[in-house]
Amino acid sequence: MLAERCACLMLASLRCYRFSLRLRSAVAGVTRRDGLFVVVGEGAQTGIGEVAVWPSFDGVSIEDVLAALHAWDGTTDARNKLPRALLWALECASRPFARSRVAVRSAVLIAPDDDAPFDARLREATVRRAPAVKLKVGRGARDIEHIARLRSALPTTELRLDANRALDVEAAYRLHEACRDFDVAYFEEPCATLADLAELARRGVKLALDESLLDAVRESSDAVREGSDAVREGSLELLEVFPTPEAFVIKPSLLGPSGLQEIVEFAQRRGVPCIVSSTFESRLGREALAEVAARIAPAAIHGLGTADFFAEDFDTDALQTANDIDAWLDALQAAGRITHPPRW
Repeated sequence: MLAERCACLMLASLRCYRFSLRLRSAVAGVTRRDGLFVVVGEGAQTGIGEVAVWPSFDGVSIEDVLAALHAWDGTTDARNKLPRALLWALECASRPFARSRVAVRSAVLIAPDDDAPFDARLREATVRRAPAVKLKVGRGARDIEHIARLRSALPTTELRLDANRALDVEAAYRLHEACRDFDVAYFEEPCATLADLAELARRGVKLALDESLLDAVRESSDAVREGSDAVREGSLELLEVFPTPEAFVIKPSLLGPSGLQEIVEFAQRRGVPCIVSSTFESRLGREALAEVAARIAPAAIHGLGTADFFAEDFDTDALQTANDIDAWLDALQAAGRITHPPRW
């Protein structure tokens, strides 16, 4: 009863704001980053969180989140069925805001789409002396050229490859073999199924898991919702017998709070390092992720280097305590940078 009362009080004070930030270049076909700020409480008890969905990853859109939020009746049972991206924002907003000063190391992301020149990102990584670079591969015929140039320019930088499940087993293995002289730390999700990834692991490919973790959390949630005891494809039960990967790349904004806890505990049992990864959140969202990264793995090189992809972002310097949130939001609303969604 207490939990449901708290949920109803949260719903009664909840406010929602929509935003759309322009990116410097397309990322997986996306040119604007749409999101929501969710605000709970008043005065010194105000909290704020960000909803940062990525439909191609989890099939959830901003419209889905808004529909779920409008339909939520405040009960705990209904809350547990909300989209995980919304649950993450509510978790962040459920405690009074206090500006964090944590700093974590992060890799530079290079995603060489046609309108995101590889040369410019390589120069940035070189100037910054990046501790790690994450290079998107599987998008064209120039992967080996890009990898060779990266390694030549940054001979001691940790190099991570990410194919976002774009390759089949043989193509992924050929790329792995072609990179043997380039000291690649790991290959993140080169294939779309655990069976294919396990085959690569058997062939000696060092792997990191990302999308597979989201699949596992989703399958686990669906099984609980349906009351099923069956072991599902992609579930955590199957990950238990998967060869130990080099890293788990975790996206709190998509996993949600319970999914995040589940994966972190699973990683600790398996002895797998965790890398906290951005889903192209605004500066406010990235700062929340930095807190998670500092708590989970303070010495790791995380995947929060997405700020450079934004042509515009929110200045959060004025946000120091919970008492600053309303004025900050009022200023953004007056400038036309955030709006209340319809029916709100």
